[in-house]
Amino acid sequence: NELCLESILEQNKMKEGFKKYKGIYLNGCNNLESDIIFWYKYYTNNMPLASTLLQCKQNTSPEEIISFLYRAIYVDIIYAFV
Repeated sequence: NELCLESILEQNKMKEGFKKYKGIYLNGCNNLESDIIFWYKYYTNNMPLASTLLQCKQNTSPEEIISFLYRAIYVDIIYAFV
């Protein structure tokens, strides 16, 4: 049973009508977690995966951010990354 990035990210593939968007920006969120879940479900019909969600805090390392951005930018298929 082989795993590849595409099979892991499959449930966070953007719905057909939203593939033209490069990203979303949330401003003035009252409840960040519920807003993220709402938008993931809206754009993908699924809950977010840990590999497509990065919530930065003071102890988030630069390597973690770079790794996340690399996955989000260089993937060939349009997935929801937040």
